[in-house]
Amino acid sequence: MFTFVTLLLLSACTSNGEKEGNMIAVSILPLQFLADEISGGDFKVTVIVPPGASPETYEPTVSQMNRLNASLAYFEVGLIDFEHGVAEGLQHSAREIPIVTLSKDMLLLEGDCGHSHAPGEAYHHGTDPHIWLSPERLKIMTGHMAEALVQLSPDSAAKYQLNSANLI
Repeated sequence: MFTFVTLLLLSACTSNGEKEGNMIAVSILPLQFLADEISGGDFKVTVIVPPGASPETYEPTVSQMNRLNASLAYFEVGLIDFEHGVAEGLQHSAREIPIVTLSKDMLLLEGDCGHSHAPGEAYHHGTDPHIWLSPERLKIMTGHMAEALVQLSPDSAAKYQLNSANLI
């Protein structure tokens, strides 16, 4: 955790100040799909955990943290361990970046996620973090993301609401 917070602080210091006005960040690949479908491509979406990497052991790089610091918002499931480190790091960022937790107000599935974890590793035991695999929970996530995108770009509210309805 200390390494991650240090990386975030260093990334804030080494940022060249360039901001991509239409970029959002998501924690994992399934959230990129939601963002692309709902926004219709209005935002450049950067994914923190790249394809093939495990969210359970992943730590963002300095360049990823620079992109995250340049983002308009950060979308997370809210149940994956590394996301908590990212959110904590964002709280120490020089710039306030909205953190949108897509599992908020959601009845979660109880049970083991089926992954083995190292002794002492922090994890939401008893709660399955793979909520995007449930059609009902995916609908809730879609609603939360659409609402947040409308906040970011109110002029596109009708488009985002239509796209999210079509996705649901």
